[in-house]
Amino acid sequence: MTAVDERRERAPGPGSADRRSLVDGATIVLGAAAVGLVALGWSGTDETRVSDLGLISALSPWVFVGSALLVLLAVARLVLLPRLSFIDAALLGAQVLVLHGTPAVVESAARFPVAWLHAGFVNELIPAGQLLTNVDARFNWPGFFTTMAVVADATGTDVVSYLRWAPLVAELLIIALVYPLTRALGASSRTAAVAVWLYATFDWVGQTYFAPQTYGVILQLAFLVIALRTQPRDALTGRRARWFTPLPTIVHLEGRAWWGFLLMTGLAAALAGTHQLSPIVLVLQLMAIVVIGRVRPREVVWVVALLAAAWLTFAAKPYWSGHLETIIGDIGNLDGVLQSAVSDRVGGGSAARQVVLMVRFAFAGALGGLALLGLFRRWRDRRRVDGVVVALAAVPIALVAMQSYGGEIVLRVFLNSLPFLALGAAWAFVPRRVLGRWAGAALAVVLLVGIPAHIVAHYGNERFEQVTAGDVAAVRELYDLAPAGASIVVVTPTMPWRFENYSDFDYVVTKVDAFVDLDPVSIRAALPENSDGTYLFVNNAQLAQLELVNGLGDGYGDQLLDLLDGVPWLTRVYSNDSAVIYRLTEPTGTEE
Repeated sequence: MTAVDERRERAPGPGSADRRSLVDGATIVLGAAAVGLVALGWSGTDETRVSDLGLISALSPWVFVGSALLVLLAVARLVLLPRLSFIDAALLGAQVLVLHGTPAVVESAARFPVAWLHAGFVNELIPAGQLLTNVDARFNWPGFFTTMAVVADATGTDVVSYLRWAPLVAELLIIALVYPLTRALGASSRTAAVAVWLYATFDWVGQTYFAPQTYGVILQLAFLVIALRTQPRDALTGRRARWFTPLPTIVHLEGRAWWGFLLMTGLAAALAGTHQLSPIVLVLQLMAIVVIGRVRPREVVWVVALLAAAWLTFAAKPYWSGHLETIIGDIGNLDGVLQSAVSDRVGGGSAARQVVLMVRFAFAGALGGLALLGLFRRWRDRRRVDGVVVALAAVPIALVAMQSYGGEIVLRVFLNSLPFLALGAAWAFVPRRVLGRWAGAALAVVLLVGIPAHIVAHYGNERFEQVTAGDVAAVRELYDLAPAGASIVVVTPTMPWRFENYSDFDYVVTKVDAFVDLDPVSIRAALPENSDGTYLFVNNAQLAQLELVNGLGDGYGDQLLDLLDGVPWLTRVYSNDSAVIYRLTEPTGTEE
């Protein structure tokens, strides 16, 4: 079977129109029922029931029943119907809403504290109109923040209102790019459909919140789609022709290649000023498609690399001139990077957190195993390797030798490999162009098991990644209580602070070690003295992180609050169900 034969879809047979009408009608009715069950489950979900296993403990079983029905409907259509339609896209969209949009529906505020910080960056840009590059390193790559500031200013909307739905919108945009990307890499429409279902299910990394790296991933994928769908490529010769499967031939290229190159140049410029890591990944990926896939022009690699280097050298000089060791200090330090990315995250913590971490590793490993199986099935049929796909999935691993990225580099590697792992895994079920019944049953099992696994892996940290309406109310009250210039102190930054008044206060993340032993002297020494006032903000998320991640155990939070309420140099000035605010009332000296 040739590549052209593989990409050709099954032709409709006699009576297929009647069968499609019947299947479409049943899908619409049952799909509406599935969405209704999910909505019923959402209405019965109480965010206060979130346990050490995360959001899964708070969700109503009806959410899982409705989600499972969506999976069964989608797989049945992939098996039974010769052509896909908007109904299949609607089923996928509904499942993405369940997996990536449920917190936006059931939680009282937008999740993930860092997203609130990014909103503060944008709010700082709107009135000031200038970048505070000396305040935070992320201001040296302001592409995302300036884009959001322009949108918010032009529409007159509050950027905080974007936070709740940003993960869902970003996931939908990414999936809309993953589909044509997999098609450009040689997948049939059915294989590509399976790939995006697997992508949505296995994308547990949680990096699609309101953040520059989300914007960077979207730009990066758009760049690859344009490169693979508009640029000419040379025929494989010699060893490449014997070893590797060629990329699909592009027809009607007249004019497209030039416009495609211009678009890629614009995307490369936008990416260079958006995120530190994404241009590096894109350069590695472009080298893969140029060297193995013979895609032209080769100069596109240099365009991306030079634009990123120019931005780092000139525009980001305020950052690297004082943090050069941070940038290059981890190069070649594999042991240190892996220690911070894996060992430090797996070691310690509560038993429930260990379960969440093991689910994450197993979930990622399962996708990797399926991808290897799919690539093996393709090789067995063709005796050639899908070299471009393998390389695109593998090259992000090189990041481990460059940067620890705050201990998150393994997550970034998985995120950048995910589209290509999903395609390889899709070939395990659809190596050619037909999804057989047994393969469909296996796919259904994987996607069904993937529902609870995704919820645990993605939202297993919800006790300290969740933001509640009480948290937001407490922060707003803090801004009213504290005078400008005061120090606002937290034990861990798991709170929605700095979304307003970014430059008005001295924000301090103190040392966790000072609080571990519940020693009043150590705690007092950790609180900075400030003539404008010092305020200690403690919320449930901080206490949960100390109990779960630092392994301080259940009950630690209550003990800490009891201690803080009892010392004479702190006064409780505000509290609600989510947070407590203390004011330091002894400006000098320490408690003996």
